[in-house]
Amino acid sequence: MQDLTTHPPPQVQSDGQVFVAIPIEKFNTLMDYVQRIVIAVEHPTPGPREAAVEVDNYGINPVALFNDQDLQQMIGVCEKTTYRWRKEGFIEYQIGAVGGSGSRIWYTGQQIIDFYRRYAVSKKLKRLNPNEKVIPKGHV
Repeated sequence: MQDLTTHPPPQVQSDGQVFVAIPIEKFNTLMDYVQRIVIAVEHPTPGPREAAVEVDNYGINPVALFNDQDLQQMIGVCEKTTYRWRKEGFIEYQIGAVGGSGSRIWYTGQQIIDFYRRYAVSKKLKRLNPNEKVIPKGHV
């Protein structure tokens, strides 16, 4: 079998088309590579990092409700810190008797997860302490 460098040079036609002669084995190998590239582009698979980010909820139920004290315990901060975060717009929250008696400030699990993903590094937060909070009845 000849090497590609020993084949005749490409032939340029008058209409600008170029014809190259290569062995059938090299052509088939080239077509296999092209098909793999097409499949990878049309159907990308997430890498291990992307898959881990989508699944990792830090042990928090995204639809559960948490009061301000729950958030303080999970992150390990004081009431003044969570107040400052709310005031500066770092974390979304609800005001009112959403979750029942007691606290007036409520967060959904998804709001806490989003906050942690966005600010864990810049605010130097430690790992969240998972909270096994159940969803209150009527809050689905």
